[in-house]
Amino acid sequence: MGPQRLGRQGNAASAVAGDVGFLADMGNWEGADKYEKLAAVFGRAERCHTKAHLVAGLAMDREDYVHCLEAENEGGYSGPHTLVYEGDDNEWAGIDSARWVQGMRPRMTAQV
Repeated sequence: MGPQRLGRQGNAASAVAGDVGFLADMGNWEGADKYEKLAAVFGRAERCHTKAHLVAGLAMDREDYVHCLEAENEGGYSGPHTLVYEGDDNEWAGIDSARWVQGMRPRMTAQV
């Protein structure tokens, strides 16, 4: 299939006839309606980049991370996660921190 021009209302997933999937990335959203927007896209996602915002060194903004996981649940996502760390420090410690919170996923409670 050659290149296609999609209008602003074009459905990219339909245009490529299943050859390309949709990845939701928790780190690409911000603003007052962040969690509402995340919930809306998670219903279409096949994969998820699970990224925690760091507030100081390796200190994770756990409240934001849990709200992102709740938005995922609200949107109906149940696919795999790729834990992403974008800090300058010890990436394995950062991923371990994200993995700890990810363990709360089945309960989906707002514990922080």
